[in-house]
Amino acid sequence: VQGGSVVLGGEAVYSVALGQLLAQLRPGALLVEAHQVQGGIANEATAATAGDVSADPDADRPGPAVVPLLLVDDPRVCAELQMALDNWRGTVDEMDCMLYDMGALLWLQDNLGACTAATAVGDGGGNATVRLRALSARTQRLHDHLLAYAEALYWTETQRWLRTRQQAVTAAVAAAVAAAVVECTQDNGPGAATACSIDGSSRGQMPGGEASGDDGLSGHPVHQSSWVRCLLAAARCVRRMLRVVDRLLRLLQVVLGWRSEGDADTAAYMSYTAVFATNMMNVMQVMDVIGFLSVMVRGSTKPSSNGGSSGGDVDGRTGSTGLAWLDPDKACVLVAASTGAVMGALWLMLPNGTWRRISARAKWPRQVSYTLSKAMVAFLGFPQPAATIRHELGMSIFVLEGVILPAGVLMSPLESVFMGLIRAPLCARMWLLSAGSTFTITTAMARALALSALNVLTTVVVHMYIRVSYERQRRGAAQHAKAD
Repeated sequence: VQGGSVVLGGEAVYSVALGQLLAQLRPGALLVEAHQVQGGIANEATAATAGDVSADPDADRPGPAVVPLLLVDDPRVCAELQMALDNWRGTVDEMDCMLYDMGALLWLQDNLGACTAATAVGDGGGNATVRLRALSARTQRLHDHLLAYAEALYWTETQRWLRTRQQAVTAAVAAAVAAAVVECTQDNGPGAATACSIDGSSRGQMPGGEASGDDGLSGHPVHQSSWVRCLLAAARCVRRMLRVVDRLLRLLQVVLGWRSEGDADTAAYMSYTAVFATNMMNVMQVMDVIGFLSVMVRGSTKPSSNGGSSGGDVDGRTGSTGLAWLDPDKACVLVAASTGAVMGALWLMLPNGTWRRISARAKWPRQVSYTLSKAMVAFLGFPQPAATIRHELGMSIFVLEGVILPAGVLMSPLESVFMGLIRAPLCARMWLLSAGSTFTITTAMARALALSALNVLTTVVVHMYIRVSYERQRRGAAQHAKAD
């Protein structure tokens, strides 16, 4: 062991060189006892193999001078756990407890394998099957606990590793129990199959005199009834669903700002979100330009198109049927698409990097443009083009302003709520003033609030999707970095 100077209350960085001892070790907990010598250098250590770890993590817990190391047989699991420990945010005792539990599970699995082999060759007498099933139940409980812990922390490689090892052990136990049942049936007759699977009697004893019924497995036939299997399958399904719900709730808390993942994580996530939002805003840029051109190349609306407002009679002149870029019915469209039109022109003139930086900051100008265009129609008496009236009164507005707009011009959930409360009365009044509208004040306001709620919901869903994508990319990058 190589270490450094240690002062009271300080930390020491050390490395352990196992050398030829590594070939003799199995996966499990390796205990290194460090001793302080003159000068504060930790340069003496004694190692104990994984077999020295008790199946009870609390029974043989060493003192503070003993450092636990975890030996694994998968390099990807090693890289993942090393990264997790490097970024550990809990206490040292919590980290040690996790390592001891991992080591205890590996020790139990090794002993279960040895017990399975002994049962297969007929060693251990009549109690062999009882001991095997009791040890299997204990191993399964600890495995389920550690697997749930790994799933909560998104240790994907560790989850795969734990499942693979446990499935192999479980299959070996099932084969050994089945072989023992067959042997007992041949020796004692068909009626003895159930009794042999339990130790040849109705009650067995675990090592140490404890009743094997404590593990909840004694007294059950080897072949469980179908309803029990269905119940166990349903329990596993419910447990999986609860884990998914727990993960979604955690993501929702992070997105809504009710839970923090740390300053460094927040800064990295905001940078990742900015790139995603810029790309989506470029999509909105294209839609702005297309919408602007499609409306502006049409003729003016007729005077009756917006509830009696005159869109084609300006200073006594009749509405034009050709291009009328300055007609009042085009004003709201011109204002709504003004930011998109300006950004489209800048795209032709500015370098790509400069334009993308400007586009990323165009979130609020776009929102102000969209909101101002609605205020012009709702309170300033400007008419609307016929195409936009059909859009406002139909269901397409829920697609555009409830789904596409919040995804393309991404706001925070709180900002989305703020903008929704501002736009709801504007939308309701626009719909009441539109020609052919059948809305009342109540139905128009309810529809406007539903549109705002859909906008907020889409914003939250998009942020959760970005968060999932960010965490997946971060785990992949960390694994690649460790592999390199």
